Amino acid sequence: MENRLDIRKGNQPSNGKGRSSSRTHIFPHRSVRFSDIATGRIVLALLLAATMSFIMFHFAVPIMRIHTNLAIGLAQKLDLPIVGSKSVDVFNGIEPAQAPLTSVPRFEQVGTAARAAWIAAVVLLTILALRFQLIRSVLVLFILLLLVSAVVNSIFERYEFDAGVFGQIWYRQAMLVWILLPWFTSFLFLIFQPRMLEGVGWILLSQLYSFAFSVVRMVFAMGILHYSGLLFFPTVWFLVGTLAELIFLLQFYSISIYRATGKQYQARSSWASLF
Repeated sequence: MENRLDIRKGNQPSNGKGRSSSRTHIFPHRSVRFSDIATGRIVLALLLAATMSFIMFHFAVPIMRIHTNLAIGLAQKLDLPIVGSKSVDVFNGIEPAQAPLTSVPRFEQVGTAARAAWIAAVVLLTILALRFQLIRSVLVLFILLLLVSAVVNSIFERYEFDAGVFGQIWYRQAMLVWILLPWFTSFLFLIFQPRMLEGVGWILLSQLYSFAFSVVRMVFAMGILHYSGLLFFPTVWFLVGTLAELIFLLQFYSISIYRATGKQYQARSSWASLF
């Protein structure tokens, strides 16, 4: 084994730390070492990102209107009471948006089932945190969010939360994501993809999925607000907010890289000769 490794290294002198003393530079990571990053791809990525961002900004109001209509339709199918919509400001130049409204109970009005669910959630998260060390930090964060939420709601138990404020915050976050997302996806999916059309497909799919995923997450958060008030809201916002966008983007990137490496790289026979 040692002789073969010496041959692969070219019998170059070593500095005693496992590295060749004749190496004058650091090789790029193997995930991009053999990628053909052409200037044309970079220019195309910039143009595509700028075009998509302009479209999202210019048609922001009708896009948010479609989003609201889909959210109301999904909520009605799930028997979530919708009492109407409210015009809310988002950003200068891309307003107003129509935020769907549902009734949000004060903490003193929250039912026994929601309070029991809070206790069960804290107990379950505590058991999981003690059992699984790998995700303990995240679970402890969830427990702290639930505890802080319960304490604050107990102090301000008559505070009334307007669902329109939730819609305003949601659309401000969503529009930022939809405008900036093409810049991330263009470089993630287009530059390192062997097939340009497949990379463009991943970019468009990410944009559409972000929109559809936002509808589902918004309705889910509205349901939590309607049935439990603000008791679970900080934890739910952490889960279905920007973190959810990041997780789905990383999933798409992982799938695209897996497909790309299957086409770009071949098994190295020299590796097999070592065993």
